[in-house]
Amino acid sequence: MSTDRWNPFAGPSRRHLAEAVKHLTAKVAAVEAHAIAIDALAGSAVQKLEQDVAALQEATGKT
Repeated sequence: MSTDRWNPFAGPSRRHLAEAVKHLTAKVAAVEAHAIAIDALAGSAVQKLEQDVAALQEATGKT
């Protein structure tokens, strides 16, 4: 009798849980990498806008 046999009253096997945790850990790492990239892009966009505002203020003589 196989230990992987489906039993409607048993929960998921340790192997299935380990695979799910490994999969979710990889997903979290990917989301974190995307968040870091988005944060860097947003930071550079804000910096560019601040430079543009300063240039416009200087050009118009307003501060």
